[in-house]
Amino acid sequence: MLLSQRRSSVMIKGMKLFVHNALIYSRSFGKFFLPFFAVQFLLLPSAFAGLMEISGSINYKASRFDDANYQQSNSYTGSISYYFWDMSALELSYTDGLSELSAQATSDLQRIYKTQFQMTGLDLVISFASRKQPVQPYIKLGAAYLEKNLYLEVPSEGSRIKTGDQHGTVPSAGIGIKIRLSDTFSIKIGGETWSSPQNEDTTEPVTWDYAGRAGLSWFL
Repeated sequence: MLLSQRRSSVMIKGMKLFVHNALIYSRSFGKFFLPFFAVQFLLLPSAFAGLMEISGSINYKASRFDDANYQQSNSYTGSISYYFWDMSALELSYTDGLSELSAQATSDLQRIYKTQFQMTGLDLVISFASRKQPVQPYIKLGAAYLEKNLYLEVPSEGSRIKTGDQHGTVPSAGIGIKIRLSDTFSIKIGGETWSSPQNEDTTEPVTWDYAGRAGLSWFL
């Protein structure tokens, strides 16, 4: 019991330090986060007899004025988690998403700005209740490799032009709850945030994206 309390105390202190460093040094040290957690994900299963959890979630948001002026986004995420302790896990995830912004001024052509992105992440997930509890709050911290491509489309001209791209390893974080339906199934609701990749010589400020997600999880 005493050993468990000490482990929990050490983990909480370590998480606070991680958040502090991730926010301050995201540009300088972000490229090291993902390899570190990847090693832990590969090594821990051999040392602990834990549980595996598979999750799937979606995100959709839309705002529309008319057929030519609207904004919408959607993304799909799949993940697999390894619980090396009762309330601690490493989560490997993949997200594929698309956002659209369409605008047309009076007597002007409709222009659609599209952003396609794919993100592969590895996070440390800390729950604040055991999986036997009906409601299980959690937080997650880690890193992700993000690829983002931007396009401009003009439907009346049938044109599609790539206007930019971003890619790199970035810090990420999230918070949410799981609502237990049975011993194996739960509803999962949460929000996540991550920064956009930055070039080494850029002077632009770091920007953060965010998304709300809802889905199901299944313990194997």
